[in-house]
Amino acid sequence: MAKIKLRFPDLIPIENERSSTSYGYQIPGFKGKLGFISSMSKHFCGGCNRLRVTADGNLKVCLFDNREMNLKELMLTNTDEQMFEHI
Repeated sequence: MAKIKLRFPDLIPIENERSSTSYGYQIPGFKGKLGFISSMSKHFCGGCNRLRVTADGNLKVCLFDNREMNLKELMLTNTDEQMFEHI
């Protein structure tokens, strides 16, 4: 961020949704936007509403938690209500 501000000091913060995991900015006169995911310096846990599915089909409910749930197993062995309760 500091290096970008040296070249573009007029960097404008963009209003982000409460559930956003990135902090967006725009450079005046340029198309597009840039964003930073600052999970260590600006925590977003309180507003996060995301679930993530990994490439191997597991569900992650938190980026900071190493635990994952096997979705296939959950779907085959539980009712919808039980599955939602597990999640």
